[in-house]
Amino acid sequence: MKFLIGVIFALAVCSFASAQSGFTPIQWNPHNTTLWNLYSDGSEFAQMDAIAQGQSEWVLIQVDNVAVQQVANGNNYQFNVEIINNGAQTLNFVIHDSPLTLLSWSVN
Repeated sequence: MKFLIGVIFALAVCSFASAQSGFTPIQWNPHNTTLWNLYSDGSEFAQMDAIAQGQSEWVLIQVDNVAVQQVANGNNYQFNVEIINNGAQTLNFVIHDSPLTLLSWSVN
C-alpha cells in the first residue's frame, strides 16, 4: 500500500513539474519527418537571425533534447542543440508548427 501511495505521489509531482514549465519532453527521433522538419527549419531560421544580428555561423552537432507544448492554435516545440560557435555551446529555440514560426532562440 505504501508503495502504491509513493508511486501515485511521484507521478503527481512529475505531472505538476511538467505542467509548470508547459513543455513535455519527447523522444528525439531523426527519422520522424515532422520532428526533423521542425528541427531543420527552426535551426535555419535561428541561424539566419543570428547572422543578421552580426553573430558568426555555428555548426550543429547533436540534438540534446526536445519538448512539446500544446497551445490553442497548434504546438510549440523546444529544441536544445549542441553547437560549435567559438567553443562548445547550446542553441535553444522554440518553433511553432502552424503556421511555421520561430518564436525564440538563444545561445548559451
